Amino acid sequence: MRKIVRRLGRQILKFLAKKAIQKHKPTIIGIVGSGETAICREVVFTALSQSHPTRRNLENPSVEFALPLTILGADEYPPTTLHWIALVLKTIWQLLTIKPYHHFLVLEMSPAISETLDYWLAMASPKLIIACGDLPENFPKGFNILEIKNPTLSQIKEKAIEVAMMFGGNAETDKKSLEKVTFYPTRIRFFPGRDGGLIVDATHYYYPIPLKAVVELVENLPGQKIIISNEAADTLPSDFKITKESGLGRSAPEIIIVRGKRNERFDLLEDLTGGNYE
Repeated sequence: MRKIVRRLGRQILKFLAKKAIQKHKPTIIGIVGSGETAICREVVFTALSQSHPTRRNLENPSVEFALPLTILGADEYPPTTLHWIALVLKTIWQLLTIKPYHHFLVLEMSPAISETLDYWLAMASPKLIIACGDLPENFPKGFNILEIKNPTLSQIKEKAIEVAMMFGGNAETDKKSLEKVTFYPTRIRFFPGRDGGLIVDATHYYYPIPLKAVVELVENLPGQKIIISNEAADTLPSDFKITKESGLGRSAPEIIIVRGKRNERFDLLEDLTGGNYE
């Protein structure tokens, strides 16, 4: 049942996102690759926004629904079924009433799952793909690709100015805007465990990442997953367990997901990563 609902949700979001793209005709630039794609996204966004109204996804799109939600202008991942229904109804109303608004969309599109990337590419059809580092394996052909083979910050800035110039930007203005770029911290981070395995830092400073989104991010990884959290979970996949206990001992499972306020979980994360946190 869960898979059927998810498949239906994929198709609904894809349909609405494509309708939004058809109406507003945004110029979409996709950021992919093995390099610092989040940094590249922010630099390209900064350069383009000097001359054009520009939006981008603020965080690394780790779950498949993140990109269509960005296209639709949603500012959060809907936490409940009612929130999803409200989002769909709001989107339909906006598609019927709001005037077309051409703008630029800079979308970081670098998930670990190739099926998700294919879903995003088919939905967004980017006018330009910026490859920050190596392209994902079996990346589809037919896209206009600008490569950054050596994705240092200086190289990324040079390419960002080049991209802005492609769309009518001013080189001097764009260069000045890139002297100081505001970077958003990654909300979900991964660290090697103290004795192997994977530690998923899903803590927060201001507000929590929806647990459902975190589960979707790691549910396809093999092995038992344990979530350390004070929150309750209605339903979890069979290979997930949730506990309030932070003392897991040396025989911890392969994947440990830590939730809660980051400053309160710092010592735990330090212990689980063997002092390699931050």
